[in-house]
Amino acid sequence: MTVLEQSNTRDLVRTALDGFEFDLPDGRTCTVRGFATMPPAPQPLDAWPQWEQTEWVNAYAHRTTWGVVVLLPQGMPEDTGLDDAIAAHIGAQLAQLGAVIGPAQPIGLRTNGGTGPTLPAVSITVVI
Repeated sequence: MTVLEQSNTRDLVRTALDGFEFDLPDGRTCTVRGFATMPPAPQPLDAWPQWEQTEWVNAYAHRTTWGVVVLLPQGMPEDTGLDDAIAAHIGAQLAQLGAVIGPAQPIGLRTNGGTGPTLPAVSITVVI
């Protein structure tokens, strides 16, 4: 892949997630807003890829690893498993791209350049 193709994989992630709808076990319907990068004022269920690494397979091809961040609804109790359900739905949607889906892990997303509140999120490893 070329650098242009790497940026296209970022856009593939954005396109796959933007408008993606799924139902949670508690009956709520979720709609994801996909972005190419972190939006200026992220909202619950906003998702975007963050570049983690590029591995060259040979002189002409490489694989890019993205950490796809999904902002979770605030106040979602961690013990309900709803955050796991969100990660599972997002991972299944990204797998349709032919991507290799790796671990998902909870993260705290700092806003306002690190001075704002920490928001609950999940980062899903995706290799394209």
